Amino acid sequence: MKANLSCPYLQSNLFHGLRIDPQQCLHICLLVYICFMTKSILLIDDERIFNFIAEKLIVALGANTKIIVAETGQQGLNLIQEQFLAFGTLPSLILVDFYMSPMDGVTFVESFYKLNIAGMEQPLIALTTSSTISSDIELAKSAGVHTFLAKPIAEIELIALLKKANIL
Repeated sequence: MKANLSCPYLQSNLFHGLRIDPQQCLHICLLVYICFMTKSILLIDDERIFNFIAEKLIVALGANTKIIVAETGQQGLNLIQEQFLAFGTLPSLILVDFYMSPMDGVTFVESFYKLNIAGMEQPLIALTTSSTISSDIELAKSAGVHTFLAKPIAEIELIALLKKANIL
């Protein structure tokens, strides 16, 4: 016996002409809500240990947010295009590593802005780096990076960044 569940989206034009049973609709709506209607952070770093530690630290600080991880700049762009833009949202914060291969953090930021996304709240973009070379910092600023976090990330700096992104 199949449960007769009611989903308001089935009555809307969102699924007009599609044959989706109410159970599928509820799963789709829940996924959309969990992944895209709440604040989210996109971590992009080719070092898995950095992603792991950053994710654990963000959770430990009490951030009630979805954390999505990419290991390359291209994977980060793909996530933005396929998952976020499909639902009309962007991450609230993007933490991207400066030195990655084949696409470094600056190239990622330049490519992100080339997506030419209008009408959506733009994310706060922070570049994570161990570099203190002024030419690197100037290059990143000219590409549109908002702020920098030194590696290893200090808890107090991460708290300030999460507050600036309205996540804490």
